[in-house]
Order: sequence, then C-alpha cells, then structure tokens
Amino acid sequence: MGTQSLPASFTVAPVRSVASAFDRSGEIVRGAALFRWVAFGMAMTYLFEGPARYVLMLVHAATLIYLRDVAAFALVAFAMSSWLSGERRLFPLVVAVYVLLLHLLCGVLTLPSVLQPLFGMKVFFTFLFGMAASAAIAERARLLPGLALAAFIATACGVGLDVVIDFPWAGEAYESAIATVQVSREWSSGGVPRLAGFARASFDAATIVLVLIVPLLASRWNVLLRALLWVVAFGTIWLTTSKGALLALAALAVWAVLESRGSTKRLVLPWIAFFASVCLALPIAATQFGYGVRRSDVAGWLSSFVERIDFMWPDALNTWLTHGNLVTGRGLGGIGFAQVTGEWWRYNAADNLMIYLLVSFGLFAVLYAGGFLLSLRRTFTTDPSRDVLARCVRGWALVVFSYGCTSNMVEQPLMNMVIGVCFGATTMVFARREVATTRMPTHTAPQTVSA
Repeated sequence: MGTQSLPASFTVAPVRSVASAFDRSGEIVRGAALFRWVAFGMAMTYLFEGPARYVLMLVHAATLIYLRDVAAFALVAFAMSSWLSGERRLFPLVVAVYVLLLHLLCGVLTLPSVLQPLFGMKVFFTFLFGMAASAAIAERARLLPGLALAAFIATACGVGLDVVIDFPWAGEAYESAIATVQVSREWSSGGVPRLAGFARASFDAATIVLVLIVPLLASRWNVLLRALLWVVAFGTIWLTTSKGALLALAALAVWAVLESRGSTKRLVLPWIAFFASVCLALPIAATQFGYGVRRSDVAGWLSSFVERIDFMWPDALNTWLTHGNLVTGRGLGGIGFAQVTGEWWRYNAADNLMIYLLVSFGLFAVLYAGGFLLSLRRTFTTDPSRDVLARCVRGWALVVFSYGCTSNMVEQPLMNMVIGVCFGATTMVFARREVATTRMPTHTAPQTVSA
C-alpha cells in the first residue's frame, strides 16, 4: 500500500495573530502616512493655536485655520470610501458616522436654525478623524512618548513665559461672518490671570498638559524624571487656574500606581468607571438636591464650581427637557458653541461631559459612554507591541471622565481627537477576532499506511 493523504476535513486552518489580522498579512493601513501627518499637523495647530491664529490674522487669512477641519472631513470621507472598497475593519467608523448623521437630523428637526446642527457636526469631525486615524497611529505608537515629551516641554514653557511676557496674541479678536472670533482668550479668576501660553485659552493649555503626560507615564522613566514630570505638570496647570484639571492630575497619579503593578492593574477599569459615574451623578445631584451653598458664600477659587451648580447645569438640563426630547436629546448643536449661530440667548457651555452628551444625544449618551467603558477591557488582552497604546487609551479615558466632571471636553479640539483615537483603538485596533478553525475529530487516522 502506498502513502495515503489525509482528507480535507482533517486539516486545520492556520492561526493568525490579532496583529497580523489587523495588518492584513503585513500590509500597512491604507493611507497610514497621510493620516499620521495630518494628525500631527492638526495637533501642532492646537498646541500653538494662539500664535497660529495671530499670524493668520495679521496676513488677513484668518479663515485658513479651518483648513484643518477640511482635512479632517476629507480623510473621514477617504476612510469611508476605503470601507466601501473592502477595508472592513473600518465598520465601527461607518457606524459612528451614521449615528452622528441621525443626531444631526434630530438637531435639524428640533433646533431653530439649520446652522446649529451643522456647526454641531463640525465639532465632531475631529472625533471622527481621530477614529479614522487610530489604526495608523497604532502602527507608530512607539513614537508617542518622544513626541509627547517635546510638546509637553513647549506647552509648559509657553505657560511659564506667559507669567513674565505679554504675548501679542493675548486678548486679540477679529470679526467673522458669524461672530467675533477670539484669537486667544485673556481673562482672570478672582483677580488671578488665567495663563494660556501658546494655547488659545487657559483650559486648553491645562487639557493639553493632561493629554501629553499620559504617554510619558505610559512609558518607562526613572524616578527622578517622573517626579520632574509631575512637578512641571502641576505647576503648569496651577498657572492656568484650572481646578478640574488638578483633579484629573490627581486621578492620573493613582492610575500610574495601579498601572505599574500587575496585582493592581485590574483596578484601573473600576477607577475609570468611578469617575464616569461621578461625571454623570455630580451635575444631576447638584441640580436636584443642591448643596446649600451660593457663590457669595465660598472662597473665590470655588466660585466657578458653585456657578455651575447654581446656573449652568440646571439651565442645561432644563433646556434638554423643555426644548428637546428625553430619549434623543436636542441633537447635534443643541448645546455649546453651536448655539451662538441659532439661539445665542440659550448659550450654555455645559462644563460637564455627561451634561453635554445628554443634551446632545439624550439617554443614548449613557449607552454610548457605557459601551466605551466596556470596550476598554480589550486593551488588557492586546499583544505586548501595543502595550504603550493600550496604557495611553486607558489614561486618556480617565482624563476624559475626571476632567469631564467640570468641563465638556468635546469642544476642546485636541481632546476631541484623542477621544476619537480611543474609540477607534477599542473598536478597531484592539478588537478581537474569532479565529476560524476546524474541529479535530475525536478519532484520527494515521497519515501514512505502510504496505
């Protein structure tokens, strides 16, 4: 008897790793370099937005700053076309686009001006771009700490110089077709200047510091450098007088300890979920029950928080329930910056992430936030080559919900893009794929039979 081959049913399909499945058998993500360069360019305009807008204003080309929004829109469209041509990994991005279009339609039907929902959609272009670029950024995630360090130093130096130098762009503004546009916001809190450095506003500078310190903490540094990072970050945020950012920095300190030890790493997600719960409960509890305090009864550094309790959060919730729908909200543009274009008399900055999302998306906001929290579990099952990115996603998620207790986060453009990167990472980069294998039979025949 000659050699007898096994039938097809006895063969096993080759097992592919998550990384190789993501890379499509060694191919890079389509247009990855373009996505990374545009993301880098957009990030630079956010870090140096004050001087960038000032220079463009001087040469009478202020509108060129919006080329970054055009680039974001174009690359999201490119990603959508890639999905149509077979890039199935981009399906979560397609879902996000359709969800936002539905909320755009809700805004068109609910709000007094069609410009409002359109401007609301513009705010989320940066988020969609972050999602689309997440896979390309994941390919070069090892470069994040180095880039973050350079940007961190520049931001800290900008705020530090603002103490002794009156930057020419501070307080400048120009007229646009829609409203007066501030080049850089110059203001104070309790008589103390709120310094912005190279950023557009003090809270932007604080957010940038929080975003940048996460990749630095996610990589390996010696004790002295880590201590220096914490001191510089604290000092920079202190000069911006952003109290909510200091809360987020304290939350990151606990996160860094939890991430550094294998025995406590499992507590990272509960820590993030805790701040997500506070972010949701804080404004609702303050509005429903109050804390028995008024702005005149507290120290000056707490007056802005009491103002949120007294006016901002109750007005935002009242606008949602009175001039919107409990389930679907008011749609895109129903709160925040976009209100200036259609209902300026109801303008409300929200100053809370969940308030902003609830007014915009209704009760669906809880579903979206909960889904994101659950998807963070995928960052713990990734391969070691993605470890830095996985830590960054968890750290950024903590910043979103901790600083989100006193800021809407969505209208800070760098943070908005980072939120998109986090969503894209958890739904596309770290998403686990089932490996199709053929079950081996319980009894097997020998591969060869000798005569």
